Amino acid sequence: MPKTSSIFARPDLLYPWALFLCLFLIASLIMAVPWPVFHFNVIMPNLALIVLFVWVLLRPELCHYSLFFIAGLWTDMLLSLPLGVHAFCNVMFLHVMHVLRVFIVPKNFPFIGLSFAGISFAYMAIGYLLGIIFFGLHLNFSVFAMKWGSTVLTFPLLFSILLALHREVVRLSSLR
Repeated sequence: MPKTSSIFARPDLLYPWALFLCLFLIASLIMAVPWPVFHFNVIMPNLALIVLFVWVLLRPELCHYSLFFIAGLWTDMLLSLPLGVHAFCNVMFLHVMHVLRVFIVPKNFPFIGLSFAGISFAYMAIGYLLGIIFFGLHLNFSVFAMKWGSTVLTFPLLFSILLALHREVVRLSSLR
């Protein structure tokens, strides 16, 4: 009888899953916390989107449509938005990233940053349009611009941190 190995017995499979799942949950919780600073939620960057972008770039084999759909539902529940807005945006984001990943990965960091800026603009614009069209939400486009700008400005720092964490996880999982 063949020996089956679970994901818990293989650190090369478990560590990347656990790292990015924990980072996504922490990022989405930070976005959902009501901050005491006046209107801080307006300039709060979309940290979960940055984590998802890096996850698709570094470990595309771990990215499944169902996982991104559930992550979108989780984000909608935390942010008290109509269910399905982030879920739809996440699935579209994953599809676009699967198509564009081969063009983004071999490039230098400025190209990766510009790619993130364009993809995150489309992601957030689709979310805002869905909110306006289907749910009748009255959204302020200056808030959209500030949120997108803060997300793009936060990207280099968070990307370098996530890349260093990913390298450490790869090193730890290869030691066993």
